[in-house]
Amino acid sequence: ATIEELYVSEYRHASWFVHSGMVGHLNMELEFFQMSCARAFLRCADLGAFCTKIVLKDFALIEHLSDLKDRLDQVNVNRFGFFIERAKQ
Repeated sequence: ATIEELYVSEYRHASWFVHSGMVGHLNMELEFFQMSCARAFLRCADLGAFCTKIVLKDFALIEHLSDLKDRLDQVNVNRFGFFIERAKQ
Protein backbone atom coordinates (compact mmCIF):
# COMPACT_ATOMS: atom_id res chain seq x y z
CA ALA A 1 0.00 0.00 0.00
CA THR A 2 1.13 3.52 -0.66
CA ILE A 3 1.02 6.29 1.92
CA GLU A 4 -1.98 7.76 0.09
CA GLU A 5 -3.84 4.44 0.20
CA LEU A 6 -3.17 4.07 3.91
CA TYR A 7 -4.34 7.63 4.53
CA VAL A 8 -7.55 7.24 2.54
CA SER A 9 -8.43 3.83 3.95
CA GLU A 10 -7.34 4.17 7.57
CA TYR A 11 -7.09 7.81 8.68
CA ARG A 12 -10.66 8.26 9.93
CA HIS A 13 -10.74 4.91 11.68
CA ALA A 14 -7.37 5.40 13.37
CA SER A 15 -8.11 9.01 14.23
CA TRP A 16 -11.35 8.08 15.99
CA PHE A 17 -9.66 5.52 18.23
CA VAL A 18 -6.58 7.64 18.90
CA HIS A 19 -8.10 11.06 19.49
CA SER A 20 -11.24 9.98 21.30
CA GLY A 21 -9.25 8.50 24.15
CA MET A 22 -11.16 5.70 25.81
CA VAL A 23 -14.52 6.88 24.41
CA GLY A 24 -13.89 4.84 21.27
CA HIS A 25 -13.44 1.73 23.40
CA LEU A 26 -16.24 2.09 25.93
CA ASN A 27 -18.85 -0.67 25.83
CA MET A 28 -17.07 -2.31 22.93
CA GLU A 29 -17.59 -6.01 22.35
CA LEU A 30 -14.44 -8.06 22.89
CA GLU A 31 -14.50 -9.36 19.31
CA PHE A 32 -14.70 -5.84 17.87
CA PHE A 33 -11.80 -4.71 20.06
CA GLN A 34 -9.71 -7.66 18.91
CA MET A 35 -10.52 -6.92 15.26
CA SER A 36 -9.61 -3.26 15.77
CA CYS A 37 -6.26 -4.27 17.24
CA ALA A 38 -5.65 -6.71 14.39
CA ARG A 39 -6.52 -4.04 11.81
CA ALA A 40 -4.12 -1.59 13.43
CA PHE A 41 -1.40 -4.24 13.48
CA LEU A 42 -1.95 -5.00 9.78
CA ARG A 43 -1.66 -1.33 8.88
CA CYS A 44 1.51 -0.95 10.98
CA ALA A 45 2.99 -3.89 9.10
CA ASP A 46 2.00 -2.24 5.79
CA LEU A 47 3.75 0.96 6.83
CA GLY A 48 6.80 -1.01 7.93
CA ALA A 49 7.00 -2.75 4.54
CA PHE A 50 6.62 0.60 2.79
CA CYS A 51 9.43 2.14 4.87
CA THR A 52 11.63 -0.89 4.21
CA LYS A 53 11.21 -0.39 0.46
CA ILE A 54 12.21 3.28 0.82
CA VAL A 55 15.37 2.39 2.75
CA LEU A 56 16.30 -0.31 0.25
CA LYS A 57 15.84 2.14 -2.63
CA ASP A 58 17.82 4.90 -0.87
CA PHE A 59 20.76 2.58 -0.29
CA ALA A 60 20.52 1.14 -3.81
CA LEU A 61 19.93 -2.35 -2.48
CA ILE A 62 16.57 -3.01 -4.05
CA GLU A 63 18.04 -4.00 -7.42
CA HIS A 64 19.78 -6.89 -5.66
CA LEU A 65 16.44 -8.19 -4.43
CA SER A 66 14.67 -8.84 -7.71
CA ASP A 67 12.02 -11.05 -6.13
CA LEU A 68 11.22 -8.65 -3.26
CA LYS A 69 7.88 -7.51 -4.69
CA ASP A 70 6.73 -11.09 -5.26
CA ARG A 71 7.79 -12.09 -1.76
CA LEU A 72 6.05 -9.12 -0.14
CA ASP A 73 2.93 -9.81 -2.21
CA GLN A 74 2.92 -13.40 -0.93
CA VAL A 75 3.33 -12.17 2.65
CA ASN A 76 0.28 -9.94 2.15
CA VAL A 77 -1.78 -12.80 0.74
CA ASN A 78 -0.85 -14.97 3.72
CA ARG A 79 -1.46 -12.16 6.21
CA PHE A 80 -4.87 -11.21 4.92
CA GLY A 81 -5.91 -14.83 4.51
CA PHE A 82 -5.09 -15.46 8.16
CA PHE A 83 -6.89 -12.24 9.19
CA ILE A 84 -10.03 -13.25 7.30
CA GLU A 85 -9.99 -16.80 8.70
CA ARG A 86 -9.66 -15.49 12.25
CA ALA A 87 -12.49 -13.03 11.66
CA LYS A 88 -14.80 -15.92 10.69
CA GLN A 89 -14.24 -17.71 14.00
